[in-house]
Amino acid sequence: MNPSSGFFENIVENIEDGLFVCNRNDVIIYANKAMEKITGIAISKILDKNILRDFPNESTKEFNNYYLKAKETLKTVWYETFVKTPSGKDTWQNGWMVPVLSPEGEFDGIITTVRIVTKRIITEIILKENEEKYKSLIESSPDGIVVINNKAVVTNINKSFTEITGFEENRFVGKNVFSIPTLVKQDFSFYKKILKDLLSGKNPGTFEFNWKHASGEIRKGEAKTSFIKQENKITGIQAILRDITEKSKVQDALKKSEEKYRLLVENQNDLMVIIDSAKNILFASPNYCQTFGVTEQEIQNKSFVPLIHEDDREAVLKSIESVMNPPYKTYHEERAKTVDGWRWFGWSLRGNSDSKGKTNEIVAVGRDITDKKEAEKALFESEEKFKAITEYSNDAIFLANKNGDYVYANKAASRMLGYSVNEISKLNIKDIGTQDISGNRFRKILEKGHLYDYFELKRKDGVIIKADLNAIVLPNGLLFAQCRDITGDIQRKIALKENEEKYRTLLENTGAGTGYYDLEGNLILFNNLAASLMGGNPEDFTGKNLFELYGELSGNTYLKRIKKAAHSEKSEDYEDEVQLPSGTSWYLSTYSRIKNAEGNVIGVQIISKDITERKELEIKLTEHQNRLEETVNQRTSELLEKNRELEEKNKELEEYNQLFVGREFRIKELKDRITELEKKLQ
Repeated sequence: MNPSSGFFENIVENIEDGLFVCNRNDVIIYANKAMEKITGIAISKILDKNILRDFPNESTKEFNNYYLKAKETLKTVWYETFVKTPSGKDTWQNGWMVPVLSPEGEFDGIITTVRIVTKRIITEIILKENEEKYKSLIESSPDGIVVINNKAVVTNINKSFTEITGFEENRFVGKNVFSIPTLVKQDFSFYKKILKDLLSGKNPGTFEFNWKHASGEIRKGEAKTSFIKQENKITGIQAILRDITEKSKVQDALKKSEEKYRLLVENQNDLMVIIDSAKNILFASPNYCQTFGVTEQEIQNKSFVPLIHEDDREAVLKSIESVMNPPYKTYHEERAKTVDGWRWFGWSLRGNSDSKGKTNEIVAVGRDITDKKEAEKALFESEEKFKAITEYSNDAIFLANKNGDYVYANKAASRMLGYSVNEISKLNIKDIGTQDISGNRFRKILEKGHLYDYFELKRKDGVIIKADLNAIVLPNGLLFAQCRDITGDIQRKIALKENEEKYRTLLENTGAGTGYYDLEGNLILFNNLAASLMGGNPEDFTGKNLFELYGELSGNTYLKRIKKAAHSEKSEDYEDEVQLPSGTSWYLSTYSRIKNAEGNVIGVQIISKDITERKELEIKLTEHQNRLEETVNQRTSELLEKNRELEEKNKELEEYNQLFVGREFRIKELKDRITELEKKLQ
């Protein structure tokens, strides 16, 4: 190769992508102008550098691996990797590495193209993280969520909605909103007015309403509605629903007694913080700030470690380190310095990971367990039969016989119900439970031997609280029950609601055409970008089949890919030349399966990105490589012809040589004969 001939300059000097050429010794002998901008240094500092040795290995290790692969296989290699440029700039780069062969077919260098794709990679990573956060928030939301289209038909509900109402999903999805079983007939006029306002673009905000549970009970609900829009047109309504029956009862009771309200508020002990991988606080709940006597602004982006007792720091740091890896969950207990002195806290940690499995945020929910720790210590020192039950408990614990009489309760149970431990030992389940838990559910526990569910408890002061229950019948016949007061979950629910709208708009800001299809190839959803590429709005295409959208040939191809993606845990990438209303373009499409809350595959997501520029560059490189191959073949033919002429000349010379060798031998024989005759004559 001879870069000084101007061959490369004529092709690539005016393109935006970088291009450089290495010789057989891996030394850079040519770089176009774009490389100066990409690397941040002058071309003169790039030339004559060994690509494998003269740049920091820690920043170009992956890049060099691609280079060595192309060199060893003598095949063109596509790469996409992180590279720290010589000027110290962090970048993501991709391109092609094209080996050049000598006339003998041996490695003679590599032509490499370079494109900066940092913004795209960062966007993809952020999108992936936000999608995971949004999905996690929706699926873990304790509130019921209902989606209604502009024809008043229910199109989707979450799992919490079925748990709250007691009805199965098929009683709602696909049904007109006025035929669903939770509506109270006497309130139809109210429902119709709300729906009419919403469909006309008037949002009533948060409102309360009556609804019917599967048990037949009329309960109180709270709804917050928002619009689902496409191209500024309302296409549906999303409603977040909450059962506030007990909340209303509590509020009524609190109005009668300020002291009861104060007692309820002071028993909300859960704390919540979000920290980054460097252990700095990104968010702290009001209760956390109050506990430690700080404001959120004072601790923003600062480490929480100084608050932890010195003897517990090592264990806490190990716990945080473990949440960086699957299953991204852990629990630990620690002492921390509060405004009330040193207190024990139990922390449940969950890591949010990005597309590469790296944890970048940790959500921690904590509870003051000082009283529990003291109770554990007392129980450990008391009778052996209670040690196994309460040693690791964070919540209220009860033991009851088959008649429902309590034979034991821990201090957490006392605090939760307002009774002393001694008072609880004289009570029956029916004294503190609603009719349901003291009747049907109690019999279910005895029949099945276990139960995990939510239920209501009545405190000594008459306040009804929500609690979760994990109950099991022990071998000795006693009923073991572990309970937790979940009334204080309101703050976490509010935080989830505030984050919902943030992540809901991500689909429209991906920068790529996105479509969702069911397993039969019917379009469920198009984002605005995908619809605009097809020359219309999302609603113009929703519900259509692949064959209607793309024709029989392409439709068959895409349907086969959807079937394949539905059975694969990994995403599949395809490159296609597509004829759109705006013209023909190349697209890189990624097919990924979609699961519902039960883990069943219900469809496939297709994200398409325009790669027309990259494909055009590939074509140019292919044409260039073909011209190089023609030149090599021509020169090889010329060399073979010259080699044949040399062989013929060598053959003639050999014949002359043999002739002269024979002549010299005969002259020597004559001389020897003459000498012999002369001796005889003498």
